[in-house]
Amino acid sequence: MTFVSVSTLRGSGPTAESEAIAQALTLHCHKCSGDKRALEICVGAKLAESLRFQDGDRIDILFDQQARKAKLVRVTHNGWTLRQVSRNRLRTSVTLCPGMPSVSQRLECDGITRTPDGCVFDLPESTVFVGEEALPAVGETDAPSEQNATLGGVTDASPEPASAT
Repeated sequence: MTFVSVSTLRGSGPTAESEAIAQALTLHCHKCSGDKRALEICVGAKLAESLRFQDGDRIDILFDQQARKAKLVRVTHNGWTLRQVSRNRLRTSVTLCPGMPSVSQRLECDGITRTPDGCVFDLPESTVFVGEEALPAVGETDAPSEQNATLGGVTDASPEPASAT
């Protein structure tokens, strides 16, 4: 009789699933106290590292209904705290209010673009906005640089260094 360990069959090291989680940005709505619901934003560890987000950082969360985009911006006062929930991700949760996006299941976001203070990303297609009221348009008037560099699926929209001419 020969016994074979499950760890031998699976192999050692990170699984494809844990690697995907470490690079993802996901949205999820869940029930919190009473009848209230909350929007949970999870940032994978590798993505958080590339954005320089750490456990305890405070972020502001901005939404653009027309463009169907969201933005996470590091702030020093107010905002919501990112907390490490596992070695693979950081998380923050915000009680839903009119004008905020809501999703029916955990969904991964695409189109993640790094900015100097955080990132901009596309909201999933199935996202709906809570209530009839829309948030006021919040965003930058400057278009991202034409020469965006891609790093691990994340576009870098950092401003180009000034030339000494």
